[in-house]
Amino acid sequence: MPAGLALAVLAAVYLFINLILDDTSDAEADFATATCADFDLASFAALSGGAAERSTANADLYPDPDMHGLSCQYTSGSGMTLTITAATDTSEAYWASSLEMTRQAWETEFPNAIKDFDNGDFVGFTFSGATESKQLFDLHAAADRLVVSVVLEAEPGGFETDDALVVAETMGGQVFERFKEYV
Repeated sequence: MPAGLALAVLAAVYLFINLILDDTSDAEADFATATCADFDLASFAALSGGAAERSTANADLYPDPDMHGLSCQYTSGSGMTLTITAATDTSEAYWASSLEMTRQAWETEFPNAIKDFDNGDFVGFTFSGATESKQLFDLHAAADRLVVSVVLEAEPGGFETDDALVVAETMGGQVFERFKEYV
C-alpha cells in the first residue's frame, strides 16, 4: 500500500474512532431555550389543575464562558407558575458556597420555613411559605457542578407543601437527567 494511502486510511480510522468516542457536551445546544420543551409537565399540570404553557425562557444567564444557565417558566390556566433553573460551572466549590449563601439568606428571614433536602442525586434545601398575595415553594439543590432550582408560585392556598415537594422533586429529577453530563 502506498504510504500516502496508508496515511489517509489511518487518519480516517482515527477520525471515525474519535467521532464514536466523543462524548463531550454541547453546552450551547443543551442550555438553549428550546430545551424548555423537553420537560414533561404532567406533574405540574396535575397540581395546578390544568395544562401549562411556557411563558418565558432565558438561556446563558451568565457571562462567564465556563458557566451555563437555563431558566424556563411555565404558567397554568389557574395562574400557578413553575420556574425551573439549571446552571453549571467548572467549579464544584462555587455551587456549594452559592447554595449555602442562599440558604443562609432564606434562614435569616424565614428560620422555620427551611428544610434539608437530599434525594440521592441532589442535596440542598426547600423553602415553603406564603404572604397575603402568594404562596411559594422553592427547591434549591446541587450535584457537584450542577445546581437546580424549582419554584412553584400560586395564590395563597394554591397547593399543599407535600404535593409541591413531589412536583419539585419530579421536575428536579428531569433536570438532573437532562443535564447529568455536567455533574
